[in-house]
Amino acid sequence: MNDRSARTEALHGAVLDACFGTVDDAKADLAGFLGRHGVDPRDQEALLGAPRRLALYRKLVRGNVTSVCEAILERGYTHLEHLAAGLWDASIDAYLASRLVAPAQQLETRLQSWFSATEQYPRQLHEMDRNTYLVMKRSEHLRQQNAP
Repeated sequence: MNDRSARTEALHGAVLDACFGTVDDAKADLAGFLGRHGVDPRDQEALLGAPRRLALYRKLVRGNVTSVCEAILERGYTHLEHLAAGLWDASIDAYLASRLVAPAQQLETRLQSWFSATEQYPRQLHEMDRNTYLVMKRSEHLRQQNAP
């Protein structure tokens, strides 16, 4: 990974955590929060110079994600909530949790989190054991990656 993409990834990780993680950490010690995320000192300086900017990013991103979920994905929401109340939130949580780990671990984190969430609703959703599900999803992912 070159310097620019590493810098961008660190900044994206900090903004993601600020938008969907606990904001108290960033509010209490913004410089420390940015440093722990590996944000480049130049980017830290820009954000520390206008600390309300991060709060604005949080509001815009969370508002946009919520709007998209409500407006465009209403059918998916209705379907998942019909299967089991709370499953929609669990699916969003599984995706967002995967964004907080290294890219190489994101798929596995997402699959594990989703399966764990569905196991809370065994009567409605239990179709196969965890290992069968994971093997199937990993194979599906590889097929998609190798498709022309």
